[in-house]
Amino acid sequence: MSQFTKLLEDAVAGFARWLEIDPDAMSEQLHAYVVEGADPTQLDWQHFLARIADGDLDHFSVGERAPAGVLTCRNCGEHLTLKTPRLLEPCVACSHAEYDYRGPTLAE
Repeated sequence: MSQFTKLLEDAVAGFARWLEIDPDAMSEQLHAYVVEGADPTQLDWQHFLARIADGDLDHFSVGERAPAGVLTCRNCGEHLTLKTPRLLEPCVACSHAEYDYRGPTLAE
């Protein structure tokens, strides 16, 4: 969890106690507003930095933005070639939700 996220959560919880409202509901609503108004490029960048911190750069799941290149379904091995970065959808062959990034081109 980033320092900003922790600071934001603490601020929301304190404000919610002051107003005597549910901090979880308020936090969810505030998060929705921030995400809706945020620059998708910045969100992608923050997600990428989190992936680096976790050491997980080659694994992508449905709903994540994957880079251009070749991905392989973790279930059936079907290859998916993306010409541009985009959000991933389930595998067309088996509907599985997880892929491994192989690189800009499929290495033989």
